[in-house]
Amino acid sequence: MRWTIALSLAALSCALTAGCGGEKSSGSTAGAESKIGVAACDDYVAKVEACMSKMSASEKAAMQSFPSTREAWKKAAERGGPEKDQLQPACEAALVSLPPACK
Repeated sequence: MRWTIALSLAALSCALTAGCGGEKSSGSTAGAESKIGVAACDDYVAKVEACMSKMSASEKAAMQSFPSTREAWKKAAERGGPEKDQLQPACEAALVSLPPACK
């Protein structure tokens, strides 16, 4: 699972270097359902979701992995143990990589 989180973060960080783009899927969750249960991850998700409406089409396309990353983080948090423990630093790194418009 460590690699899944690392790969998800790497893909997300790569997408963010092109801008804070993303697109809400039609099945996008909101409120408590989108909570990960890890403070840094919840902060990251909230900031990206708030930023999405300000993004260009190309920026949104760059964030196509955001919904799957959010779900992977949520599942890791639900499993608990070491997987959940790894989320805090991973999400802190993702927060640092957010462009100013999303902070």
